[in-house]
Amino acid sequence: MASLASIGETDDAGRYKLENIPPGRYYIVAGRIDVPTFYPGTLDMTAGTAVQITPGAVLSGMDFEMKANSAGRADPGSQAARAQDPDVAEVTPPRPLAEDDDRRRFDCGRESLNNWFRQHAWTNHTSGASRVNVICDPTSGAIAGYVTLSAAQIERAFLPKAQQRNRPNPVPVTLLGQLAVDKDYQRQSHAASLLLFALKTALRAAEIVGSVGVITHPLDDGVRAFYAKWGFQDMPFDSRRAMIVRMIDLKKNGIAA
Repeated sequence: MASLASIGETDDAGRYKLENIPPGRYYIVAGRIDVPTFYPGTLDMTAGTAVQITPGAVLSGMDFEMKANSAGRADPGSQAARAQDPDVAEVTPPRPLAEDDDRRRFDCGRESLNNWFRQHAWTNHTSGASRVNVICDPTSGAIAGYVTLSAAQIERAFLPKAQQRNRPNPVPVTLLGQLAVDKDYQRQSHAASLLLFALKTALRAAEIVGSVGVITHPLDDGVRAFYAKWGFQDMPFDSRRAMIVRMIDLKKNGIAA
């Protein structure tokens, strides 16, 4: 799959709105990731029409009909519409880590993330301590990125004062432990795609196992700014300077499970 620049849900009438797209050239895609329809209405990406986005541009009239999937049915209107950059490296959709995945070649530029992935990812994944999902180069099979999720809890006192009321102590949350992209695939929106996958996965899990939000521990201020763009907020009373985004806010911001 190509990296996502923006994603949105269509309403009951099939209308959609994509916002905050950086300047560049994109495909508009609708439907499930495994059965995409490309604007102006084709299942063939090579036959799709790329759209040029310039600074401050507002485009309208990008209407097209979704094609039938492999079962002969068109996907419903609630499916996502998204903008994908055609000029970045293609990667596979996120999938669970496999034992024969070559973790030794992965290099994101941070030794702490590299070492954890090479030495501990498989053990954590198989033991259930955390779930590790990867994206890969569809040609070489090289791992382009990974993200981990696990159940966690935090002290109620770590939350902003306004969020502490009527909360249990400790508070159940979902931990986004690691997110990293190999250097050969960086600056192509793959980190954003992995984060979006993780947030949607956490939302789905929270419908079955209680969790009030997703927390993470940014390694530096640059990473902190990345998460802030996705609605994460500092937990002011946590000595580890964790950040949290509430499940309720993810839903309000249009992140669908």
